[in-house]
Amino acid sequence: MSTIDELDARKNVLLTEQIEVTDAAARIEADLRSAGATLAATGEYADAGWYRRASDAKRHRQRRLMEISAELSLINQERKKLNVGREMEKLRVEMFIEIIARDFDKQDVEEAMAEVDARIPITTPQDRLVYLVQKNKS
Repeated sequence: MSTIDELDARKNVLLTEQIEVTDAAARIEADLRSAGATLAATGEYADAGWYRRASDAKRHRQRRLMEISAELSLINQERKKLNVGREMEKLRVEMFIEIIARDFDKQDVEEAMAEVDARIPITTPQDRLVYLVQKNKS
């Protein structure tokens, strides 16, 4: 399973490649249109072999664009799953803290949270839960 940062890095690479491939396909298309204009004016291609190679190159670029699009779709789906999982875990931690706060004396909870804040540089609800679980294991 990938992390969100890994997915974002891959997505950025694909988006950059998508721009490059799109630009290349557009340049090929412009060249093909120009060759089509030459065909209309003269009745034949200046270089039939070039026209075939350019048409093949355009087709390959279009296929690569479809591959990139499919991979970007998969990345977005995986990222959505990770975000949902992260949100569910965050909700679970918040509910855990809420239950602790409800069942214990307010001052005791505040003191415990202050102690956690002092020990952990990042004080998200998840960090607090991780600390409490680790402390209870020892």
